[in-house]
Amino acid sequence: MKVALLSNEGGGISSATYGLAYSLSKKKICTTVFTGTNDRLGTEKINSYLDIVRLPGFDLPPRALWLQLRNLRLLSRLPLKFNVIHGVSPYTSLAYAFLKRKEQKPFITTIHGTPRGALKAFANSPVSSWTPSDFGVNVVELPLNDFTIKKCITSSDHVVVCSYVALNELRAYHNIKTSKFSVIYNGINFDEIENVKIDIDKNNQSDFVILYAGRLFWIKGIMFLLKAFEILH
Repeated sequence: MKVALLSNEGGGISSATYGLAYSLSKKKICTTVFTGTNDRLGTEKINSYLDIVRLPGFDLPPRALWLQLRNLRLLSRLPLKFNVIHGVSPYTSLAYAFLKRKEQKPFITTIHGTPRGALKAFANSPVSSWTPSDFGVNVVELPLNDFTIKKCITSSDHVVVCSYVALNELRAYHNIKTSKFSVIYNGINFDEIENVKIDIDKNNQSDFVILYAGRLFWIKGIMFLLKAFEILH
């Protein structure tokens, strides 16, 4: 069994991809992650069953589209080498969604959220918090992102959704067949944290820290987190 994971470099989706890839490799399933970056191009061998292939792209929006167009020849050859193609990020899987018409290899897509759900959160946020980047992704690129989600859903043999909230958004915004959908929350690679040692003085609980690491965007629920911190404090 050989599995190809299509993803983008950086962010939560990238972390989920690498966690999934590492778990598959531990089960001795040959796994290759294809991702785009402008740094460290080439193939990195993580272990006997896991390779990461970093492909060249263009650092201009829409980055995922330019990445696929630049590496279209490589993407077209994936079915010759792999048994399953998994678009962990649908935005880097659009090209294969078209190529899938000619191939009979299983194609799985993971959807982490919907463009229209992100747009709603963006529109309801204070204008003073808007950035050009967020405006470009959530407004300018909305038609392309919306089309990408629809195309990947249509072309996929199965679709994994990371939460019931995202699934309900798909039901509201798209005409979907729930029979080919599964809700599977993003996993945790325990190998990365099980050996972490936190030195806490039991007599001084003020040293205890709860940390949030992520993008400061309203859809992440930052305001709910701050209110929770206040209650805990």
